[in-house]
Amino acid sequence: YKKININEIDFKFFTSDNMNSEVSIKGQESFIEQSIKNIIDNAISFSRSKDLIIINLSSTLNYLSLSISDQGPGINEPMVEKIFERFYSLRDSEEQSKDTHSGLGLNIAKQIIDSHDGYISANNILEDNVIIGARFIINLPINR
Repeated sequence: YKKININEIDFKFFTSDNMNSEVSIKGQESFIEQSIKNIIDNAISFSRSKDLIIINLSSTLNYLSLSISDQGPGINEPMVEKIFERFYSLRDSEEQSKDTHSGLGLNIAKQIIDSHDGYISANNILEDNVIIGARFIINLPINR
């Protein structure tokens, strides 16, 4: 794995053992890059100084999978799918007004992934039934 620090937030990058060979996906590179950037920006925005963001890349026979995990407050459980709606934000209105988050980043990421025949999901990371962060998983079909 590789570890870097950006703005007091540690990032750890992992690839699974099955990623020894080159894997390609079919699609518009700049759009896929934008969707991943949106998810990482979201993780950063909910992270505090000294938090850790873990990025893991793996593959199955048919999909390339990228998971991005943070140590933020997690997702309000009944609203997991709602976070991908346009203008939806988990931030309260006071925090939204002083911040630059429009509530579009996750929606754009989902639209891009969907248009590439992939799928994106989100869930909470739990430890002893306590939310300790959120995990976003992007799956994109492997080009054969």
